[in-house]
Amino acid sequence: MGKHERGTIFCKKIGVKASVPGCAAADTVSISQLAMAWQHLVIIGFYSDPIFHNKAFYPTVIAAAATSSRNSLGAVISFIFQFKWRIVYIVADVPRGSGTVANSGSASLAAALHVRGCTVHSTTVNTSAGDSSSPFLSALTQIRKSARIVSFWGHALSLRRFMVAAQRSNMTKGDYVYIYLDISEYPTGVFGKVAWENQDDYDNEARSAYESVFVVAPTPSVTPSSEKAREILFRRLIEGSKLHYNYSYATGFLPGPNVLSTYSTLKILGEMLAEILRTHQIPDAGRLARRMMNHSFDTNVGTLEFDAAGERIVRFDVKQLDWNSGTFQTVLRQQMKTTVLEFHCIREITWQTGLPPPDRPVCGFSGIDGPCAPTGGGRNLILGTCLTLLCMGPVAVIMSWYYNNRKERKCDFAVFELTEALRFLTPMSTNSSFAD
Repeated sequence: MGKHERGTIFCKKIGVKASVPGCAAADTVSISQLAMAWQHLVIIGFYSDPIFHNKAFYPTVIAAAATSSRNSLGAVISFIFQFKWRIVYIVADVPRGSGTVANSGSASLAAALHVRGCTVHSTTVNTSAGDSSSPFLSALTQIRKSARIVSFWGHALSLRRFMVAAQRSNMTKGDYVYIYLDISEYPTGVFGKVAWENQDDYDNEARSAYESVFVVAPTPSVTPSSEKAREILFRRLIEGSKLHYNYSYATGFLPGPNVLSTYSTLKILGEMLAEILRTHQIPDAGRLARRMMNHSFDTNVGTLEFDAAGERIVRFDVKQLDWNSGTFQTVLRQQMKTTVLEFHCIREITWQTGLPPPDRPVCGFSGIDGPCAPTGGGRNLILGTCLTLLCMGPVAVIMSWYYNNRKERKCDFAVFELTEALRFLTPMSTNSSFAD
């Protein structure tokens, strides 16, 4: 049997299946379950699930997605905990194509933080087209009353509008931190480009506001040696999309990272198959999957790493606006420590007040807690008591007349009025419950 024939039989026996975004998550899990019974190798290019870490049930599944909820949420939570912040307000803007991610991602982050003992507040906004900041004003009002650390989910243009509104509300002076998760390592049409500059009247306000923004984004996988090859692949994909599917990418936007990840994984698989065929071996799908697990591969479009469960390892950076260049520069980068990714300092973070802001103001959200709480000495107490006694006489006469002339009123009316009056003099307690 010749190499070509052997290769044909080999491919049929292995039964490689590359899952694409057209498949729903439930379908992907079902296909993966069938793959175990059929001994087929499954490469998932857009979706990841912790369930696939159970290799007893999914021994032939390779999760090659460019990012996953586990990796991205883990990066955001790690950054929040890095500075011991435990009170977080989550804002999700949902109308654009990124709305699905904003909905599911914000809810997952809220649940994860809540489980870890954090106080979580959240709200959803639905903005319309344009640059009006009004949809965010209500959210900013609530944030001022309950949090200083804000996680924003939505399109990059929505982030810009939100930050302009925050700038106008005087909430970008260093006492607030705004965290934005950009799940793509380069701009795409779905999520946009995180930038203050948009060639409009809001550029100056946006630039000032972005000093309070930290962007959590995947560490670039491209290397200087693979950058040219990736540019060529992008051009081929964009031209092919227009030619075969009549779809045109917007100017400045590129095919999504999951496309590159799937392409690279299949290239890796092809090289492994070629090597095996040269040695006249016919391995099973499980052996192929195991050869990808716990390995790093340098491809012509970037470096791909896979963990022991066959899931792609995606490291994240934290970026901050550099005022001199006007661009976001990496200040923290995840590095592997044994089996855990931890942030390490790349360059010093610039805090507007010199220090990371606390998640609760020194005087509380009401402004009259802690050292700002009203105080009074013995002299003030004596004076207050005397004034109270002087007022009680006229009040007693008036109340006596009132009750004698309005006997139909309930006895608890005065208590109710007194309670209402006191309520406005008492600092409002912050909501520590988990908000949906």
